Amino acid sequence: MKKFAIVLLAITLMASMAMAKDKPNPVAGTRGALDCSNAIPIGLNESINTNNIDLPNNVEAYSCVGWPELAGEAVFELVLDGEYVVNGLIHGMAEDLDIFFLDGCEEANCLGYGNTLVTTIAGPGTYYFVVDGYNGAEDFFVLTTTCEPVAEPAPAFAGGETCEDAVNIQNAPGTAFSVDLSTYTDEYDSDCFSWNLPGGDAVYAVDLNAGENFSVTMDGPCDISMYIMGDCASGESLACSDNCCSGAQEIINFEATFTGTYYLVLDTFQAAGCEAIVNIDAPVSTDSANWGDVKSMYR
Repeated sequence: MKKFAIVLLAITLMASMAMAKDKPNPVAGTRGALDCSNAIPIGLNESINTNNIDLPNNVEAYSCVGWPELAGEAVFELVLDGEYVVNGLIHGMAEDLDIFFLDGCEEANCLGYGNTLVTTIAGPGTYYFVVDGYNGAEDFFVLTTTCEPVAEPAPAFAGGETCEDAVNIQNAPGTAFSVDLSTYTDEYDSDCFSWNLPGGDAVYAVDLNAGENFSVTMDGPCDISMYIMGDCASGESLACSDNCCSGAQEIINFEATFTGTYYLVLDTFQAAGCEAIVNIDAPVSTDSANWGDVKSMYR
């Protein structure tokens, strides 16, 4: 399981840097308030070469920092049509420039800042990147944006309390779903491990043909585990995963040894449990001659 987190893709940023375009410097207005009247439009995934040299210093402080920004402001306008994870990176400079992200053309509207990188989540609307200089720093720089749409949350799909009332995973709303393991009772442990799993466990059934592969990953903020059983009464696990600690991803890649029903148990080491995100792959036959016999896993 791995921690939920919003992750900046460095490869995307480096690719964007290579596509940087020269544009004229923004022009600031009268001293005393941020001027966005000549802000340079910038796209969701774009790079712009420019500088803040000799621009008027309209703003000396921003609401999100406590130090002076005494150089001229380079202002950029970003328009969003939905909810995005927004990243703004400045690079290629030698002086101490800073970047700010605002939800309005006013220094009091600061949503985030960074020495070189600012990252935040923003919904539809007009926003501004401002590149300013600490204690009057001026330099050439490249501003690169990478904006990824915020993914829809995985739909909830509850499992059974035991193998007797296990929920068939073929009825899942898609290849990813969430399940709140804090709402289940502790019914099972796995003989894969030398320790008990005192948290609640959710049980799903999956029908496989001999030789089919079934892959599943699970992520969550607590210490979770999972295992597959063919016979719940025996308590024997045919495959299992329980990595080190909270935040570690669990992964099972399983090849069915017989044709029939298997049981996937999602469990927790911590008694309190937590919500987990599960990703599943449809069975894939290891024998291409039998491919036509493999039924569709999802509706």
